[in-house]
Amino acid sequence: MNTDLSLNAQGQYEMRSTEALIVGTIALMSHYGQCGCDNRQALLPKIVGNMSCLMLQAELSAEFRFALGQIRSMWTDAIANNDCASSDERNAQLWHKTSEVVQ
Repeated sequence: MNTDLSLNAQGQYEMRSTEALIVGTIALMSHYGQCGCDNRQALLPKIVGNMSCLMLQAELSAEFRFALGQIRSMWTDAIANNDCASSDERNAQLWHKTSEVVQ
């Protein structure tokens, strides 16, 4: 991994816009997986919008843009299905119900 990064005059790292958009989208997706329901619904359109912008980037390969389209459709489905269950609700769905009485 190349860690030889240089700072600009403002003391910030610079990267190409496509790379920044990819990193920003991954950050939104990570936050979507960790935050509560109120914030999750607001993040979905931003994630889909970023994916749409990435699909238009000519510097990305056709295969990469195709994969982005497939992933974008999954996120679009999440909007259509109002997929906003909290992490506790999602985890509870993974467990079997316990019986009332243990024999």
